[in-house]
Amino acid sequence: MKWYSDTLQLEIHEGPVAQIVADSKELQACYGEVKELSAGEMSVSDVRYEWFGADITAGTNEQTVTLSMRTGGMYVLRVSNAGCSTTDTVHIEVMRPSVLIPDVA
Repeated sequence: MKWYSDTLQLEIHEGPVAQIVADSKELQACYGEVKELSAGEMSVSDVRYEWFGADITAGTNEQTVTLSMRTGGMYVLRVSNAGCSTTDTVHIEVMRPSVLIPDVA
Protein backbone atom coordinates (compact mmCIF):
# COMPACT_ATOMS: atom_id res chain seq x y z
CA MET A 1 0.00 0.00 0.00
CA LYS A 2 1.38 3.42 -0.99
CA TRP A 3 0.74 6.58 0.99
CA TYR A 4 0.98 10.02 -0.51
CA SER A 5 1.14 13.35 1.20
CA ASP A 6 1.07 16.94 0.12
CA THR A 7 1.28 20.34 1.77
CA LEU A 8 -1.39 22.98 1.52
CA GLN A 9 -0.79 26.55 2.54
CA LEU A 10 -3.99 28.29 3.58
CA GLU A 11 -4.27 32.03 4.13
CA ILE A 12 -7.20 33.33 6.14
CA HIS A 13 -8.06 36.99 5.63
CA GLU A 14 -10.27 39.11 7.81
CA GLY A 15 -13.60 39.52 6.05
CA PRO A 16 -15.82 42.57 5.92
CA VAL A 17 -18.46 43.22 8.56
CA ALA A 18 -21.62 44.95 7.32
CA GLN A 19 -22.98 47.48 9.77
CA ILE A 20 -25.60 50.13 9.07
CA VAL A 21 -24.96 53.13 11.30
CA ALA A 22 -28.35 53.95 12.86
CA ASP A 23 -29.80 54.75 16.27
CA SER A 24 -31.87 51.59 16.12
CA LYS A 25 -32.87 48.78 13.76
CA GLU A 26 -36.42 50.19 13.74
CA LEU A 27 -36.57 53.78 12.50
CA GLN A 28 -39.33 56.22 11.55
CA ALA A 29 -39.33 58.93 8.90
CA CYS A 30 -41.87 61.45 7.64
CA TYR A 31 -43.29 60.96 4.15
CA GLY A 32 -41.07 62.77 1.63
CA GLU A 33 -38.19 63.22 4.08
CA VAL A 34 -34.70 62.73 2.65
CA LYS A 35 -32.61 60.35 4.77
CA GLU A 36 -29.12 58.97 4.51
CA LEU A 37 -27.97 55.57 5.69
CA SER A 38 -24.29 54.91 6.12
CA ALA A 39 -22.15 51.82 6.45
CA GLY A 40 -19.78 51.70 9.39
CA GLU A 41 -16.03 51.98 8.93
CA MET A 42 -14.37 48.87 7.51
CA SER A 43 -11.20 47.30 8.85
CA VAL A 44 -10.42 45.88 5.38
CA SER A 45 -9.81 47.69 2.10
CA ASP A 46 -11.23 47.15 -1.41
CA VAL A 47 -14.76 46.75 -0.08
CA ARG A 48 -17.83 46.65 -2.35
CA TYR A 49 -21.06 48.13 -0.97
CA GLU A 50 -24.52 47.15 -2.23
CA TRP A 51 -27.74 48.67 -0.88
CA PHE A 52 -31.20 47.22 -1.49
CA GLY A 53 -34.63 48.64 -0.67
CA ALA A 54 -37.34 51.02 -1.81
CA ASP A 55 -36.85 54.79 -2.03
CA ILE A 56 -33.09 54.66 -2.77
CA THR A 57 -32.29 57.68 -4.94
CA ALA A 58 -28.48 57.72 -4.92
CA GLY A 59 -25.44 55.76 -3.76
CA THR A 60 -26.47 52.12 -4.25
CA ASN A 61 -22.78 51.14 -4.55
CA GLU A 62 -21.37 53.69 -2.11
CA GLN A 63 -20.70 53.72 1.63
CA THR A 64 -23.62 56.14 2.09
CA VAL A 65 -27.02 55.86 0.41
CA THR A 66 -29.67 58.57 0.01
CA LEU A 67 -33.37 57.79 0.47
CA SER A 68 -36.41 59.87 -0.44
CA MET A 69 -38.92 58.38 1.98
CA ARG A 70 -42.18 57.35 0.33
CA THR A 71 -42.57 53.61 0.86
CA GLY A 72 -40.25 52.57 3.66
CA GLY A 73 -39.67 48.97 4.60
CA MET A 74 -36.53 46.88 4.96
CA TYR A 75 -33.17 48.23 3.78
CA VAL A 76 -30.26 45.84 3.31
CA LEU A 77 -26.55 46.56 3.11
CA ARG A 78 -24.31 43.85 1.65
CA VAL A 79 -20.55 44.36 2.00
CA SER A 80 -18.19 42.18 -0.04
CA ASN A 81 -14.43 41.70 -0.14
CA ALA A 82 -12.27 38.92 -1.62
CA GLY A 83 -15.20 36.55 -2.14
CA CYS A 84 -16.63 37.04 1.36
CA SER A 85 -19.77 39.03 2.14
CA THR A 86 -22.00 39.91 5.08
CA THR A 87 -25.29 41.79 5.39
CA ASP A 88 -27.03 44.10 7.84
CA THR A 89 -30.61 45.35 7.79
CA VAL A 90 -32.68 48.22 9.13
CA HIS A 91 -36.45 48.78 8.94
CA ILE A 92 -37.83 52.27 8.32
CA GLU A 93 -41.51 53.02 8.82
CA VAL A 94 -42.81 56.00 6.83
CA MET A 95 -45.23 58.18 8.77
CA ARG A 96 -47.85 59.76 6.53
CA PRO A 97 -49.56 62.94 7.65
CA SER A 98 -53.30 62.68 8.13
CA VAL A 99 -55.63 65.51 7.31
CA LEU A 100 -58.93 65.79 9.11
CA ILE A 101 -61.68 67.45 7.12
CA PRO A 102 -64.59 68.47 9.33
CA ASP A 103 -68.12 67.57 8.31
CA VAL A 104 -69.91 70.87 7.67
CA ALA A 105 -73.35 69.44 6.96
